[in-house]
Amino acid sequence: MICNNTRFSMGELLHPWSEAGGGYEALTVVVKATFSFSPEGHVALAEEQVPVRYAEELTGENEDAPSARLPADVVPEKGASDVVVAGHAYLPAKQTYVDTAVQVGSTTAPLRVQGPRLFESVLGGVRISDAAHVDRVPITYERAYGGVSEDLGLSEDRNPAGVGVAKNPKLLDGKPAPQIEHPARPHTSTKDAHEPMGYAPLLPHWEPRRAAFGSLDADYLKRRIPLFPRDFSLRYHNQAHPSLVLPSPLAAGTQVALSGLHPQGLLRFELPDWQVELNAQRSQGIDDSVIIRADTLVIEPDLLRFELIGRARLRLLRTDRLRAIQLDGVER
Repeated sequence: MICNNTRFSMGELLHPWSEAGGGYEALTVVVKATFSFSPEGHVALAEEQVPVRYAEELTGENEDAPSARLPADVVPEKGASDVVVAGHAYLPAKQTYVDTAVQVGSTTAPLRVQGPRLFESVLGGVRISDAAHVDRVPITYERAYGGVSEDLGLSEDRNPAGVGVAKNPKLLDGKPAPQIEHPARPHTSTKDAHEPMGYAPLLPHWEPRRAAFGSLDADYLKRRIPLFPRDFSLRYHNQAHPSLVLPSPLAAGTQVALSGLHPQGLLRFELPDWQVELNAQRSQGIDDSVIIRADTLVIEPDLLRFELIGRARLRLLRTDRLRAIQLDGVER
């Protein structure tokens, strides 16, 4: 039984866990707090607390190779902090592109977001057309470099949902060209195969997450399942684009700035001092006490809100069973 004495959303995951020398059954408790913020930077706990997501929220733009708009909250543990932004880039009047940026502490992730543009045949070759003006562009991986060739023989495993991949460049004629790119690595021709860029989460089977899961060899299939492979890395559970996986914690007072992602221009706020205390009572009287801190920041600039998500893993023992778990806000 879990008694949640906070206003925050809560979820749980029962799963096997691997450690050196073996593994065990574990329970991970996930807690999420939703905050609203003003363009001037005032932060307050939101009246509506967003429920914990047990699966990714997909964009719905590509049925064959979907991408995610929002991450699943329920994962066992992360080796670093994640920052995910779900929203749009806003183009100035009559402009065909905008440079956006997400800054969290000392980490800055820039994007150049173009209006719609196409691959087009010119003088026997294929080039990228000029971009058109639109008021806003969804920052989804469907609009970044990537995709799968028509014969399925060639795939950009870092972004199967994207555009621009083809065995024969002529097959791209008339099709959408990448709109989202790094300002220093623009897509100017069909030969460009720069790293797919974005602020949305990566799905588990996308690289580099898939490689972090480890080796699915005969030894794993015969001796390790359902534990993780021996070369498993916690980076598998990091869902953010690599440019927004932070080695440092999401500490209270961390400054956050968003540029080009809201009609009012620059947004700024700082992370609140958010912690949750978990107390677990066991049958043998040896209790666990854990302070849950945020390892994931999800920002929705269009809604002027953000989520802080943290988790705690408890070992399940046959000889000392969990009887009850209590969640309390930490007084500061």
